Amino acid sequence: MTFNRLNSLSDALIVRRIRNECRTYLTNYTGYINIPKQIYWYFTYYQRATRADKYRIFIARDGKNQPVGYGALHRLDKELLVTECVAGVFRRQGYGRTILKKLINIARHEKLPLIAEIRTTNKISIALHKKCGFTLEATKLKSGYKLCVYKKSHR
Repeated sequence: MTFNRLNSLSDALIVRRIRNECRTYLTNYTGYINIPKQIYWYFTYYQRATRADKYRIFIARDGKNQPVGYGALHRLDKELLVTECVAGVFRRQGYGRTILKKLINIARHEKLPLIAEIRTTNKISIALHKKCGFTLEATKLKSGYKLCVYKKSHR
């Protein structure tokens, strides 16, 4: 599997497609994102945020160069908020775990803890994060959803 940083509009449109498939599991905005909205986001937010090292997205591709998912890191002070998503047809093949481990390695290299906010109903994501060494720090309400806040520190 390759895991490369999003660096083009075509990559952003791939992430949009996968993100829209996963949107019912997300903890922030869960609405459908159309192409014009994604283009606007890419040019007005993502490029600036990635230059400032505040937000990064990585696309995961399989051995046939098919995009299977993505991972994102959003810097909040001295922590990284982590998000990962696998396209429906590629789920239950270990890609989610591989993507999360890549993000963990980036955070370890940067010596920053990872924070994952996961809906309490998303048992698969909770199990994945626990298997990868995240510990439950808190629960909270956000946008009308009850979330578990998991953390992974690098000591």
